[in-house]
Amino acid sequence: MPGRKPYPAQPGTRVSLGLKVTPDVKTRLDETAKNNGRTQSQEAEVRLERSFEDEDALDRAMVLAFGADNGPLLFLVGEVLRVAAPHDGGWLDDDAGAKDVAAAFVHLLRRLKSPNDGATASNGVEKRVDDLLFDLGYTGAEHRAPESPRARWAAEKRSRFGIYAERLIRYRVAVMKELLAQPPREMAKPKPEDAASWERAIAQLPTRREE
Repeated sequence: MPGRKPYPAQPGTRVSLGLKVTPDVKTRLDETAKNNGRTQSQEAEVRLERSFEDEDALDRAMVLAFGADNGPLLFLVGEVLRVAAPHDGGWLDDDAGAKDVAAAFVHLLRRLKSPNDGATASNGVEKRVDDLLFDLGYTGAEHRAPESPRARWAAEKRSRFGIYAERLIRYRVAVMKELLAQPPREMAKPKPEDAASWERAIAQLPTRREE
């Protein structure tokens, strides 16, 4: 577009980013880059930066709308909703689905209220919530891998949870202590009759012969 100033050079080291997009997205990116006086790579970088800015704006908006405590909690509620009702919003009209979602929310609040408990559910939607909170509390400390992809993923998630992030870490630590305190499980030994049946089955396999 005439009169547009070219994209200014950014200071610092540049790195490569492999990215595949649909033909339609590429066409739109090329046209927008041309109109803005940028290269395709520069246009893609600008739009990626704006996406991060939009996320920050959403975080600020949630805090302004619901408060410094409730705003971050809603992000965590959204994560729980994803594992409690992973398909669609149809659970609202389904008695069993609505019951699971309600139980998941109550279970979340119980865990946040007593993060040092270290208890875990054995099944049902409560177990799915516990597994989620356990994963979100991962820091990499137990594996001496604070920079691992898994630890970075959890840290990025926790960055939106405000005061509740620290409780998630405490919950995971408590669960790990409970697991380590349990006696080691012994592997079940095969029954003699099962071993004998396998030996008979193997003995009956035909021997391959070369013609």
